[in-house]
Amino acid sequence: MATLLEIKELFEAMPGDNATLEFKVEEEWGNTFTYPGITSKIENWRWKPGSKIVNLAALVGTGIDCEFWDNKDYPIIIGSLIAINNDNTYAYSTTTMTGFLYCRPRYNRWFSRRDICFPDYASIAEGLNAMGFEFKKNLENTMFRITGLQEGWQYPWENKENGDTTRD
Repeated sequence: MATLLEIKELFEAMPGDNATLEFKVEEEWGNTFTYPGITSKIENWRWKPGSKIVNLAALVGTGIDCEFWDNKDYPIIIGSLIAINNDNTYAYSTTTMTGFLYCRPRYNRWFSRRDICFPDYASIAEGLNAMGFEFKKNLENTMFRITGLQEGWQYPWENKENGDTTRD
């Protein structure tokens, strides 16, 4: 049985506003719409941290090509991300056109380390890790390719709190 102090400590330990309370049933953790009470075993409850949101603004001025699109189809424009307007529905701007709903770095292109600059980080690898991207390096360690997002990260438009899960 849980004490009121244990229940209070569980809720004080919530890792963030978008965390989900999970309940363990037969070794499986899952979402629940209830909460622990004094008849609960506190060890059967835990917080699952919510996803971190990629800050695409960190790509502005880096030299990394991005893909832009407006609907659920494949990206239609490739170019540099030059601005993000957080108060606008069409948030992502490139040099060829402005006003796209979605933007992400190109996954299918190798970038030369000497052509890319992350001024806020000591290395490109540190910058990509801090932003939440997975990447691969070539054998000579002179080029890299972004391959996706790290576990627990998502793009701004994938935020499930807004009900928009448009694209992986």
